[in-house]
Amino acid sequence: MNFTLTLLLTLILVLPHYKSYAQEEHPFFKKKMVIALNNPILNLSAEKAYLQQMRYETLFGQKESEMKGRYRTQQPLVSFMVNPMSTEDALEFEIQTAKEMGIDGFKFPISVSSNKNYIDRYISNVIQYVNTANNRNLDFNFSIELMLDRNPESMSEKRMYEILELRLKQVFQNTKYSDKWLRNTKNEIVIFTSEPLDVLDKTKVAKQKDFEAQPEMLQEVSAVFDSLASTVKSKLAFVFETKYPLDEQFNAEVLKVFPAISQNKSTTTLEGSVEAMKRVCDKNKKPFIQNVFPDHLSSQMNLKASEKKIDEKSEESKGLKLDDVFVRTQNLKLTTTYRALLNDAIENDAAMIHLSSWNHFDEASHIAPEAHHGFGYGILLRYYKKIWQKQEDLSLNRELLMTSYKAYHSKYFSKTNPEVKYGVNYFEPGTEDSIEVVTLLSEPAEVYCNGKLLGIAPEGINAFYAPHQKGEVIVALRRKSRDVMRYTTPKEIQENPTKMDWMTYSFTNLDKKMGLYFQKKVLDFEMRQMYRRFLVSTDNDKLWRTALQKRYLSKVEAFYEYGNVPQKFFSVSKKIEKRYQEEVKKILDQFQYKVWLEMEENAMKNQGVTNMNLPMEKNVLESYNALGIDDI
Repeated sequence: MNFTLTLLLTLILVLPHYKSYAQEEHPFFKKKMVIALNNPILNLSAEKAYLQQMRYETLFGQKESEMKGRYRTQQPLVSFMVNPMSTEDALEFEIQTAKEMGIDGFKFPISVSSNKNYIDRYISNVIQYVNTANNRNLDFNFSIELMLDRNPESMSEKRMYEILELRLKQVFQNTKYSDKWLRNTKNEIVIFTSEPLDVLDKTKVAKQKDFEAQPEMLQEVSAVFDSLASTVKSKLAFVFETKYPLDEQFNAEVLKVFPAISQNKSTTTLEGSVEAMKRVCDKNKKPFIQNVFPDHLSSQMNLKASEKKIDEKSEESKGLKLDDVFVRTQNLKLTTTYRALLNDAIENDAAMIHLSSWNHFDEASHIAPEAHHGFGYGILLRYYKKIWQKQEDLSLNRELLMTSYKAYHSKYFSKTNPEVKYGVNYFEPGTEDSIEVVTLLSEPAEVYCNGKLLGIAPEGINAFYAPHQKGEVIVALRRKSRDVMRYTTPKEIQENPTKMDWMTYSFTNLDKKMGLYFQKKVLDFEMRQMYRRFLVSTDNDKLWRTALQKRYLSKVEAFYEYGNVPQKFFSVSKKIEKRYQEEVKKILDQFQYKVWLEMEENAMKNQGVTNMNLPMEKNVLESYNALGIDDI
């Protein structure tokens, strides 16, 4: 039966008796959870990751002629910790680290309009994530978000439906409908949506007033999703992302035919939007989902002459000079917006926190361990999450002294290459030109920055602001005239910068301890491989781990000092590698060392997946239709 007839029959059958979700009494989610956006190709898998977006030489150290539409300054810390790993080891590290940061699950956006080969690879990694969690018994959940934005001239309703059917079957059947998929209290697999009105041509172009006159159009949209669930032969619950968060009448109509509603990250800071969404959810007894994001700096280049966005690796991107382009940022006042949104989740008693993101480095929205954002964002998430979940034990394991600032003053926006421009200013211009000191304490203490008393921090969480000035940043906590905590941040504030580096830098008193803690996890994987290949005693295992720890700490230090001078960083990094090799040479005999050195050099040369748009050599997705289908 063709698509048009199938959908027509569905609409005829469903519309008179459409599934009504109005005023349901039972909770939707099984428990309060933090779900974070995840890009599954960004990890340290030797076989399946896009390593170009994980390593310094193709990020902050990339040559101008090779940038092709993106200016990336991020530096994931795992790349300094260890060489590329097996896929299961790499993904287990991502899951374990995210869980330590307070995240309960990942959400993978899947676009109907993206290149087929790209999505093949992307979905293959999504499947690998779920199967890794299954195989290694990791307590973690996963969900997908259908990105439904399309151009009707190049993609018909029929074609879009076929793609959705194919992709949903691939992810669910190749994971055997794993219990790791996020499910609601009815045991339905929860699927998020973006631009859900795009499933039908007429609702895609409909205006807000059209839905006021014809609310039944939302029933037709719902019928498409019901038909999709029937075709996929699975019990699915779709979360509708609204275009109109302030329109409570529209959203109330949505909640008559969808079990849950959400809003886009970009609308979260619209005045009154969160309050309006909370009201309509409460009135209709539906779950309220709180959006949270920590920072924003887009890596996408825009032409100064026309403000046109440059598509990455397009013909137009080739040969561009940094003088000709700019990137966009948002003024979120360092961690102020992040903390406020987390507090909103508590005040609104949200059913779910949707975190944007775990590893969307190209937007600087990540909390995955990275040289700029460090570990502080994860510590803050864990603190607010305990209050949000009403955990009985709210005691602090360790006190926190967190320092955040920009590497230079905003008055230099037009002086750097590329230039920086504000896309949205949520605060007055200049409010990010300060040093923010956040404290999380078990008892009051005096807070100092660069020798000046900022005030007395009470028990719990508090924030202070100090003048933004060139040079090193020294922060301290004092009790009874004695320092109980003091550190100098490793990144000095610059004057007259030439290289753009506007992502927020954040440091804490726990950075070294947490860095080595997370590195130990990947070293366990690494040393397990070494034991299989070489004769390594217990004492030599300790020596090897110590050498790897020194390499990690030295590379991080070098990044903060020389990261904006690539040639200098490469030179220092080469010396760090040489020292590490000398340490390993003391551990292995001559023959084993020669074998290890060749392995090490090959690992450093490994580029992982170099082109996401090329067909997969072995497309495991093609086998999905041979698997059994359970009506789950």
